[in-house]
Amino acid sequence: MNSFNEKEWEQNWSVMRDDYGLNARYLPLFAYLESTWLPLKEHFSNPWINKHLHLGAINTSRVEGAHNKLKRRLKVSTSHLDKVANLVKSTVEVNASEFKARLEDQKLKVITEVEKRRIMTRVIRRVSLYTLSEALEQVKKMENVVLQPLSDCTNTYTVTTGIPCVHRIKALDDQHQVLQVDDFHQQWRLEYSPSSEQLEELDPESNLDHLVDLLRTRFRNAARYEQEEMVSRLSDLVHSPLVPIEPQNNARSRGRPTGSTARRNDTSSNRRNPSGFEHAERRTRLCETCRQPGHDTRQCSQRVMSQATRSTQQSQQQQQSQ
Repeated sequence: MNSFNEKEWEQNWSVMRDDYGLNARYLPLFAYLESTWLPLKEHFSNPWINKHLHLGAINTSRVEGAHNKLKRRLKVSTSHLDKVANLVKSTVEVNASEFKARLEDQKLKVITEVEKRRIMTRVIRRVSLYTLSEALEQVKKMENVVLQPLSDCTNTYTVTTGIPCVHRIKALDDQHQVLQVDDFHQQWRLEYSPSSEQLEELDPESNLDHLVDLLRTRFRNAARYEQEEMVSRLSDLVHSPLVPIEPQNNARSRGRPTGSTARRNDTSSNRRNPSGFEHAERRTRLCETCRQPGHDTRQCSQRVMSQATRSTQQSQQQQQSQ
C-alpha cells in the first residue's frame, strides 16, 4: 500500500508472494487478496491515490466517526421518520456551529514558530493552524537543506494535500518571495477579516494587496449570483469619481460663546443702545419702607424696629389700663 509508484508496488507484491505464496498456510489468504482487494488497489494504494487530491484523508475513519455520532444521537433504529429527520437536522446544525466556532478560534491563534518565518507572514490567520503546521515542516526541511539535500520534486505532496512542498517553498525563498494564500487549496483557507488596527499597520500598497487577496478568495468561493453582485459593486467603485472632502473648518463665529459669563463691553459692541423702557426695567429695585437698595420690605431693618416699637407701646398701654 505504501509503495512510491506502480513499479515499486509490483516489485513488493512479487517479493511478498515469493516469500509467502508457496506456503500452504497462506494460500487462502493470497486467494482472498487476489479476488477481493487487488481488483480495487487503485482506490487505496499510494501509487494510484497519490495522483489525486485527497487532503490527507486516505481512509474512512472520519465518515465512520460521524456516522457513529449520528447513531448515538438517534439512540434507536425504530423512531418515526419525522423524529429522525429532526434529529438529523439538529445534529447537522450543532456540528456546523461547532465547526464555525473552531474556525473563529483559529483566526485568533498564532503559532510562534510560524511568526518567526518571514516567508509565512502573509498566510498567518488566513489558513488553518493544521495547514500552518504542515507548511512549517516543509519550511524546516528547506532550512536544513545543507544537512539533508532535497530529492527531485515529484509534486506528489502538493497534488495530494494542497499544501506547497519544500521544493516550491525553496523556489520562492530563492526569489525573495513569500507564500501567498493562493498557494494553498481553498479547503485550507480561512475567511479572515483583519481589524482596522491591523490594517493601519500596513502601508497602503500592502493593504491593497491584502484586500485584493481576500476579495479573490471570497469571489472564488461565492455562488454565481454573488459573483455578479461583487463585480457590479467593484465596477461602480472603479468608475465612480472620488470627490475629495475638505476637513471641517472650526472657525469662531461672531458673538460670545454659549455659556460665556464675560461682561459685555458696550463701548466695542455694535449693538444698538437700550431704549428708555429697557433702562427702566433694568433700574435697581428699592425697599418700599426705607427706599434703600439691596433688600426688600420683609428684610428691612427699619420695619423690624418699627414693629418692635409698636409691640412695646401696645404692651405698655395694656398694663396702664389694668
